[in-house]
Formats: sequence, C-alpha cells, structure tokens
Amino acid sequence: MMHLGQAALAAADIPAAEKFFLQACGKTADTEPSAGPFTPDMQASCEHHLAIVDQARGDLPGAESRLLRALPEWQQAGSGFLPSYAMSMMNLGELYRLQRRTGETEDCLSRSVQLAREVRPAYPQIYPEALSRLGGAYAEFDKPAEGRPLLTEALDAFRSLEPRRQAAEARVLNTLGFMDLLEGHTAQALSLLNEAVRLAMTELGENHLEVATYQSDLAFAYVRSGQYDRAEPLLNRARFVIESHPVHDSLRLGIIFTELSLIACNRNKPALAEEYSNRAQQILDTLPSQKRVTGLLARVGLGAAWLAQHRLAEAERLLPDTVAVERRVAPHSYLLADGIHTLASLRALQHSWREAADLYKESIEIYRNRVGWNNPAIAPVLKEYADALKHSGGSKEEAKRMEALAKAISGSLPPG
Repeated sequence: MMHLGQAALAAADIPAAEKFFLQACGKTADTEPSAGPFTPDMQASCEHHLAIVDQARGDLPGAESRLLRALPEWQQAGSGFLPSYAMSMMNLGELYRLQRRTGETEDCLSRSVQLAREVRPAYPQIYPEALSRLGGAYAEFDKPAEGRPLLTEALDAFRSLEPRRQAAEARVLNTLGFMDLLEGHTAQALSLLNEAVRLAMTELGENHLEVATYQSDLAFAYVRSGQYDRAEPLLNRARFVIESHPVHDSLRLGIIFTELSLIACNRNKPALAEEYSNRAQQILDTLPSQKRVTGLLARVGLGAAWLAQHRLAEAERLLPDTVAVERRVAPHSYLLADGIHTLASLRALQHSWREAADLYKESIEIYRNRVGWNNPAIAPVLKEYADALKHSGGSKEEAKRMEALAKAISGSLPPG
C-alpha cells in the first residue's frame, strides 16, 4: 500500500495517495498515530508520507506536527534509517520556508545537508537534494551570496548521478534563473529557465505541475523583457495544466492571470485585461498571507496590471499595504525595489509628484546596491524619477543628470 501511495503522489493524485497511506498505516483520516504493532521506522514512514499529503492540501500545521512526530521515530529506528531521517528533516525545513520562519528553515535544512553528507557514499542522490533546498531557501530569503554556491554545487552533483535526475536539475536551474531575473540579468535568466522547462518536460511530461510552474516562470521572464508573443502560449499552457489538477497551486494561478492581464493591456484589449486582473484578484484575496515572496510578487504584478488599465482605486487599495509587508519581510531586496517603483508610478499617475519622486529615488538606491548603475533595468526608473522631479519642482540639475545617466545606461550615449 505504501508503494501505491508513493505512485499516486508521483502522479499528483493526492486523494488516492492519502487513501493508500492511511490503509498502509492502519488508520482512518481522523485518527492519531497508531500505537499498534508498528516498529519505529514504520511509524515514522507513515507520519512522513501523510505529512506530504497534508502539505499538498495546504495544511501546513498538520504537516509540521506529523514531521515532528516522525523525527524521533527515525532516530529510535537507528543509523540504518539516517537517509529517511534526512528526508524528513528536509521536508520540515521546506515547511518552515513556506511560512518564512527563517531561522528554523536554515537550521533544519543545514542539518539535512549534514545528514545527507554522512550517507552520501551509499545514497548519493540525497546530498544534492538537500543542498538545493538550502540554496533555494537562501535565494528566497534574499541571500544570493549564500544560496548561489550551494545551488551550483547541487547542480554539478545532480549531473554526476547515474541515472541523471533531470527533474531535479530543472528545479535548480529554475531557481538560479529566477535569481538572475530578479537581479536584472534577463538574458542569462532566460537561458536557464528555458533549460529548466526542457529538462523537466523530458522527464515528467508536459502535463506535470512542476513543468507548468517552470513554464509560468519562463513566461514571467518573457513578459519582463517585453516578449509577449513568447510568454502568452506558455501562460495558457501552464494555466490549463494547473486547472486540470484537482489540487493545484492557487497562488501560481493568480500569477498567471496577472501576467495574462499585462499582455492584454499591451495588446490594447481592455476587456480581456480587466477579466484577467479580476480573476487574479479573486484568487489572491482568498490566500491567507502575503508574506511568501511569490505572493508579494503576484500582488505587485496585479498592481502594475491595474495601473496599465488606469484602475487607480484598485491599485491604491493593494500597493501601499503590499509594499509595507515587503519592507518587513524582504528589506533591501530587488522585490522591494520593484514594489516601491510600482507604488511610485501610482503616485505619479495621481499627480502626487513629491511622494513619487521620493519613492523613485528610494527604489533606484536599492536597484543600484543590488545590480549596479549599468544594469538596463534601472534606465526607465531614472527617466521616471527625472520626470517626477520636474513636476514636483525639484532640482533641475538632478533631473538632467538622471536623464543623461539613463541614456548612457541604455546605450544612447557612451557611459561617462
């Protein structure tokens, strides 16, 4: 029964997986862990797999409780079960990451790396998995200096495995690509994200949820670079796959509708843009927390879509609170710079020029510290800042300097 449950998990059939795991563990859905004839390793395995089901259904507290019960059982089972202990520790760290419990995430995932290193000779596949999870957590917590070396090492380790685990490679490539995208390195990001989609599709097939996730991330990069014709089919395909699964990532679907709204705005299809942005709002309003980076990213994107539709009242209800959360959970990040920039654009459209100028200046300072002055992503923000300075009665010399710098960055003039 346990093998049938694992097969159902691999097929993303969560109800079937739960049924098989409960049968294997001698439980019903509403019973606590059995005190029956199960050995510690059997009990730990039950809690571990049912925690995966809980997490897939969005019950993070339930999943956490199960994993906290599994860990001492693995320890009691003995050294022969260290690989399983490492996997449960890894999954617990992932749960903490989803809740942005930074310290607990790093503690659990660092411990899983140590355990994986101990068993690497016999179980080489666990070590790169643990490295990639810790590196991904550092990336999400805006610690690229700590995350990138771990992800690079994980990618090399995955590539050395026989047989290759292309889906695992794809996850690392996708994380590296998204890091590059948020740091303004669009061309490099597109290369990595394309490779992630290719590898994941090769191993998992075009109807897998992971493939849909990577396709939507690649589409996001295309939208940011103005390549709407390439983004739209990826978004529609990802939407179809996600909506076809009985248990799906609502947040991911919200991001997809946000991006489709921006594309419709660019193509001068206001009715379609409004429909998509309304769908995105309906989804995002049902989510319990803004603290996840992807949730904040979705809300900033929706705010930008509303600005493109001149729906300033909706943008006003969303953007100030979203930026306030970003200031708490992602200070000094590229994500925060994007949020402040979008809020500055709202203030400019409201003709609150002095506040707009202050916000543009703040976003530029964060961009500059993250990617340097010569990154092309800064040029349009400099132009908008210069325009806000002119309207607010600010320094004419500063406005001219910003315009000249924007031209130099974009290649109209040689950098000076």
